[in-house]
Amino acid sequence: MKLKIGIIGTNFISDWFADAARQVPGAVLHAVYSRKKETGDAFAGKLQIPHVYDDYEAFLASDIDAVYVASPNFAHCGQTIRALECGKHVLCEKVMAVNEEEVRAMIDCAQQNRVVLLEAMRPDFDPAFRIVEERFSMRLARNWEMPRSWISGSTVSIPSCASSECPNPSKHPQ
Repeated sequence: MKLKIGIIGTNFISDWFADAARQVPGAVLHAVYSRKKETGDAFAGKLQIPHVYDDYEAFLASDIDAVYVASPNFAHCGQTIRALECGKHVLCEKVMAVNEEEVRAMIDCAQQNRVVLLEAMRPDFDPAFRIVEERFSMRLARNWEMPRSWISGSTVSIPSCASSECPNPSKHPQ
């Protein structure tokens, strides 16, 4: 069985997603939605995606099974909810929504329509977390003091990897 994926958005993160999706057996990049037909055509041509839409309802009415949402953050909620209402599974780029109310509406819609909703974020078992943990532990062992801005209540915020210490800085453009 093939999972036909439609992509919303034609930015660099969509390129990364397309590269990853091509490595998944059974996943097929099937369609692209872009507000501008020319942009969608260029993106689809570069990645050999057969269908391009500049009408969101036509995109959702196509035979895609799942949608990857990589539009600007403010558009995530509306686009995701409409896709869920149409029975499409959704992988929404982070941040999934701009507030808790939007997230709740998205989750409720997914449950009502019996489809999967996921936020595209690195899971805890990603090898990068082990690297951060090791380096964090080494710094604590050297009596390194964490800036207070990284600490909020009982959680600790680790800044994103944007330095030469990153395991592969070329994968994380600044």
